Amino acid sequence: MSYPFLLPFELTNQSIVDWLKQLKFSDVLLTSNEIYNVLSTLKKEQAVIDTTALRLVVMRLTPLVMSLSGFLEQAILKSARQRKISQISIRILRHLAFLHLCLAKRIEQQDQQVLHLSYALQVLGVAFKLSALSYERPSTVLWDYMGECYALASVNRLLDIPVEKSLAEFHTLATVNLALKRLLLFGVANPYRFSQQDIQEFFVFCTLNSHLVSLVNPNLAVEPVFCWDYSQSDCLQAIYPKPIRLPEKCVLFHANDLLHSEQKKSLSIVGSELFFMRLSNYKSLIKNTNFFLAKTYVIASGFEQLSVFFARHVRNNEILRLNTPLPNDLNFTSLELVQDTVKASRVERVSAADIWGEAEAKKEKVEVKFGAMKLRKTSQTHFYVAETMQVHLVEGDLFVAYDSSLRPVLGMSRRTDGRQSDRIQQSVVQLFMGQVSVLLQSHLVVPRSALLLSHEHTFELFLNSGQYSVGSVLKFDQVEVTLERLLELSPKFMRYAVSVSE
Repeated sequence: MSYPFLLPFELTNQSIVDWLKQLKFSDVLLTSNEIYNVLSTLKKEQAVIDTTALRLVVMRLTPLVMSLSGFLEQAILKSARQRKISQISIRILRHLAFLHLCLAKRIEQQDQQVLHLSYALQVLGVAFKLSALSYERPSTVLWDYMGECYALASVNRLLDIPVEKSLAEFHTLATVNLALKRLLLFGVANPYRFSQQDIQEFFVFCTLNSHLVSLVNPNLAVEPVFCWDYSQSDCLQAIYPKPIRLPEKCVLFHANDLLHSEQKKSLSIVGSELFFMRLSNYKSLIKNTNFFLAKTYVIASGFEQLSVFFARHVRNNEILRLNTPLPNDLNFTSLELVQDTVKASRVERVSAADIWGEAEAKKEKVEVKFGAMKLRKTSQTHFYVAETMQVHLVEGDLFVAYDSSLRPVLGMSRRTDGRQSDRIQQSVVQLFMGQVSVLLQSHLVVPRSALLLSHEHTFELFLNSGQYSVGSVLKFDQVEVTLERLLELSPKFMRYAVSVSE
């Protein structure tokens, strides 16, 4: 059968084999480009290709792609700044996963549907790993394909059917369910803070322990439960702790069996403590808290509020006394004696118009709300159990705190108590060391801001949700920053290690 497009081979077994043989004489990058071109053509034209022919070429290419991905992974480790290597590696895997997903939709035999869905999810797993090794945010397309695989397997009840005659590269995860759970476990870890070697080891750990992840019913009373939202692809982080209001399409899961397993002791990765604390709802941190800090903290919360807060209330790394409540204005002793809401006059002693003028006041859209915070030390450096009143902390969001010293401190809420009816909210928070300043991009059509954290000779940048690439240079009014590596993904922001130049 002839097709209205060109490939370097005919869609017959012998022609494909002959083409694969000549690839052995090419170097890795040249082979990658040739494979990428073939997969791109197949992806674009798959609708007009006969199912049998499409399956033939996809199954022939799959072992080669998985072998090639191993060489490309080593190239990423050796040339961390060569972004083209990681980009082509991930695109090759992404196209291959798409083709397996297409075959799973087109083939009627149940065993073949299971095989192609399992392959698609396992290929996506490697793509997610390479994204982490490159310290890049995963493409939203990877989340899309992952959601489509789950939806198809769930509707057709294919999750727990074993894969028959699996390739050697894929035999470790014998079902669609296990391949999915590996991705869920890897996503919960948010492994960007790990070294590249640790990321590799952790991916193996997720592969070996995926059977210890459990999918749960929304009505089941289990804590902690995490949520994978596959109803929207453009989210910053698709896996996060279970929210009060569930998304339209989601999978709920927990890893309590992993916590109780002896296998967790074999994980020696630096930073893995935070991963297990995340799985255990930080109970170990709360249990080991010793005493209340003597200082009284005032708090403002939310990424948007923080940008306004630093622009309006901070000068030379010190809180403006004139326009902000002092620590003794907002404390637990006084707030517990009054109503839940404090009058605006107690929060803002001087209006913005009085300070900035009427013209500037009209531009202000975000109101900075203040509350009180108490902190207790934990066994982990820079982690505290926080009790807050008047301002609600959102899990995975930033806040700023300050005390009688009037020095702003940037923090992040790691886990929060979801009971909104309580006047006092309990959370586990992390405080970041260093001086914080707000950076502006006023030259954009829609001006944007970011927070720069400076500590000794290192710099970190906190950005709102968006599409950014490692190696990009962002021009702010004050400085230029180069994104060196992604440190953390949150539903609310992105955190990068950066270099700064005037």
